[in-house]
Amino acid sequence: LKKCLAVFCLIMFAPFLPLSVHAANLVPTASNASQIVIREINDAKEEIRAHALSFTSAPIVKALVDAHQRGVRIEAILDQSQPKDVCTSATFLANAKAAIYVDTIHPVADNRMMIIDRATVITASSNFTAKGEENNHDSLRIIRSKDRARHYVDIWSSHRQHSENYQRQRKQASRRTVALKKP
Repeated sequence: LKKCLAVFCLIMFAPFLPLSVHAANLVPTASNASQIVIREINDAKEEIRAHALSFTSAPIVKALVDAHQRGVRIEAILDQSQPKDVCTSATFLANAKAAIYVDTIHPVADNRMMIIDRATVITASSNFTAKGEENNHDSLRIIRSKDRARHYVDIWSSHRQHSENYQRQRKQASRRTVALKKP
């Protein structure tokens, strides 16, 4: 509970902390939120750590798979609902051999963050989903700060400690050919 409260406070009050940080607060239109996230993923050089309910935006999942294929280490902690569904973003990422984990303590993994190269943090009020981008007016924040990113890595790592490797539906889904739509 303390860790959940700490995450909430960090996300809610981070803009008001007196730290020297270059942060761009963006309120994307429905047509560009994914494009902004994809641009950041495409700029990744070493690693991306993500924590979200799910990623149902095919262009974002494809960008993560592409990043992994070019040598960027992808690690994602997803919601407990992921193993119950056969064709999810977890399936696509696991089939690409990215490291996928399922948060086994929290029924809803609602952190909605990506940490890129331990220097850039993306937080959002949406879950990186196609439906959310099309139907909701969500915010997206990009924080460029190694100091701030270190805090998010610590939060991510604390959730990783109680998460399990994603495996449950991997074998079923790998029997089928799955193709991502191009953006």
